[in-house]
Amino acid sequence: MFDLNQLRCFVAVATELNFRRAAQRLNMTQPPLSRQIQQLEHILGAELFDRAGRSVKLTTVGRMFLPEAQDLLRRAEESMLNARRLCIGEKGQIRLGFITAAAFSLLPSLLAHVTRQLPDAQLILNEIQTSELVESIANHQLELGVIGMQHNDPRLAVKPIVRTPFVLAMHREYAPRHGDIRSLKDLDEEKVLMYSPSSIWDRYGILSGMFHVRGIYPNYVQYARHSHTLLSMVNAGIGVALVPEFAQAMGYSNLAFVLLDDMPEDVYAELCLCWRNDIDDPMTITVRDAILEKFPLPQGAPIFTYSLYDKRSS
Repeated sequence: MFDLNQLRCFVAVATELNFRRAAQRLNMTQPPLSRQIQQLEHILGAELFDRAGRSVKLTTVGRMFLPEAQDLLRRAEESMLNARRLCIGEKGQIRLGFITAAAFSLLPSLLAHVTRQLPDAQLILNEIQTSELVESIANHQLELGVIGMQHNDPRLAVKPIVRTPFVLAMHREYAPRHGDIRSLKDLDEEKVLMYSPSSIWDRYGILSGMFHVRGIYPNYVQYARHSHTLLSMVNAGIGVALVPEFAQAMGYSNLAFVLLDDMPEDVYAELCLCWRNDIDDPMTITVRDAILEKFPLPQGAPIFTYSLYDKRSS
């Protein structure tokens, strides 16, 4: 089988139609160049050049073989460049899992940023529940994931990339009836839709604990695991609900969202990026770093760094 060096020698001579100039082009002497051509002709079982006198011409076989040799060299060069880009994390395929809440708020800007920064990174998206997402990353079925909380799985690294307050969602039709709700104490005995106690995010524990220490006792009329389910019930006029601010992006046009005046800053919701602790794939590391660069959450920064809401005017 011929090698790439023999093909380069053939293409150089075929282009220059002169062994001396071809040797200069390849930074080699003429005798080794001639030997490479002879070896290639022996492998192919055909003469590639007509060496009559001082002139050099391509034979019929040589003319037919030239474009194929050029194409082989081009593809070999592309393969080498692609391999190098894979090694340094500029090219590759990344499987990214995400929860539903991220699809409406974080995902559009995340995808736009990664596509702009890494045009040769192919993201394979998978909408998935948190528990399954965590297991999929730990078991090498996904490379990266966006989840709705910090997670203590020792196999994973987790970093918050979005942190927002809880806002009160209410139906616009019933807003006049709820118009006096401006603080947490105004929710005392109010019909409130709440996260399920069994929710993996424990938003029930966060919010009910916040109410309890303030002596506020809402009337919990329904429970649901996910924000979009709570918003569906709010949309039906069943009650009001405290949901993460980024849930506004779910597109319920009939709902109004209000940041209550006394919502404590240490009560918030997060979206987090997670990955395996032992990742060594350059592409995964590059995409992860690009996402963390786009959504920094530095130490000492204000709690509410991802703002979508407009506070109700007084």
